[in-house]
Amino acid sequence: MLGHLAKVMGMKDLENKDADQVRTLFLMLVMAVFLTADSMLIAPNVKLIMKEFDKTAADVGLISSIFIFLGAGVALLWGYFTDSYNRKRLVVFTIILGEIPCLLTGYVKTYEQLLVVRALTGLGIGGLLPIIYSMIGDLVSDKERSTAAAWIGLAEGLGMVIGMLMAGNLGSSSLELFGTQGWRLPFVLAALPNFLLVPIFWFTCTEPPRGGGEDAIRKELDMGIAYLKRIKLSDYLRIFRNRTNLYFFMQSIPGTIGWGVIPYWIITFYSVQKNVSIALATNLSMVIGAGMILGGFVGGYTGNWIHKKNKAYLPLYCGITTLIGMCFFFIMIHFPLSETPGAADMIGPLVTGVIGGFFITITSSNIRAIVLNVNPPENRGAMMSLFTLTDSLGKGSGPYLGGVLIGSVGYMATMDIATICWLPCALVLIFLMTRRYPKDVALLEKRMQESAREMN
Repeated sequence: MLGHLAKVMGMKDLENKDADQVRTLFLMLVMAVFLTADSMLIAPNVKLIMKEFDKTAADVGLISSIFIFLGAGVALLWGYFTDSYNRKRLVVFTIILGEIPCLLTGYVKTYEQLLVVRALTGLGIGGLLPIIYSMIGDLVSDKERSTAAAWIGLAEGLGMVIGMLMAGNLGSSSLELFGTQGWRLPFVLAALPNFLLVPIFWFTCTEPPRGGGEDAIRKELDMGIAYLKRIKLSDYLRIFRNRTNLYFFMQSIPGTIGWGVIPYWIITFYSVQKNVSIALATNLSMVIGAGMILGGFVGGYTGNWIHKKNKAYLPLYCGITTLIGMCFFFIMIHFPLSETPGAADMIGPLVTGVIGGFFITITSSNIRAIVLNVNPPENRGAMMSLFTLTDSLGKGSGPYLGGVLIGSVGYMATMDIATICWLPCALVLIFLMTRRYPKDVALLEKRMQESAREMN
């Protein structure tokens, strides 16, 4: 049944897989929703936190920056563990590592306590993604990895929207549950589901065999011959010699600054700069987030189709859609509003923001598939941990950098600077990665054919 559902979802490689392996994918997606929800719980309530602890915008931005940076740091270690040890155990440990401090956030009394528990929560979120993508690479072939990445992106995006929705609507609420309320309550609600899902995952799921997504060694795996290669420290040099990987790093850091600044500060931008109510600004951000989720999801499916037609077109597609999304975000930021905007006044920013979010996110699913498609099974956890690191450098600096820029040049200029950071991302994709990516896919296929001969 789960295999058939996976086929309907665009991952027909899973149709004949062991049910326990397919269940692994579905449960990881659900757990990722609740773990990711945590990442957007502060953004809607920045002003409340600033007021309660008597802190500046930069101080509150520092909390989220440390949260992301520590997650990126642990991802490097987790990437090595992912390529070396049992991934099922790592998933369980990582979820628990992230959710315990998330739960404790609901009971902090000081700014320093909030800083510490948010830093610890980042360890869990940073460690999970390399494991998930390593397993995805072994569950489906390169023909379906954009679609699989789209579903992971959907889980992440849905988690962010759920987190923002809870935080925006409960932040100033008098509702009290589990001994906490206000901006603290959403942290408790986001943490609880995974404490129930982790035992189910442990007792009902099985991790896929390494190399299971590679056509070149599928015959050997079906014969019961295991793919025994594991990561070595020297493999990190090979990762950086791969030019597709290098081009990814070149575009990732500037591109993700936009992702760090805009989603985090957009609510406060509309509240302070445009005089929009917090509730209305939160709902605007949520609808734009829905456009982003849809863009990443549709982008994965269309990316699979494009990859099958011509591999070179996939990074070109990502670069062009990034440029389109950037232009619409500029229109959204500068869209004129009345002095006291109501819901009707927000139609313009909403429409342009949704279109911009849709196009800018098309790259997200496909760039992850690109990375999986040029790295061997024993290096994918390490590469995805480096992916998480570069992604986090931009996103992690975003909240703090945004706070500093707001204090220096104001909200409008800050949002403009964040948006223009997507330009070098698009240029690298169009002019560099488009030429190189097909060659590196072919090199990996040749390497896996050599592995098949070694296995025999």
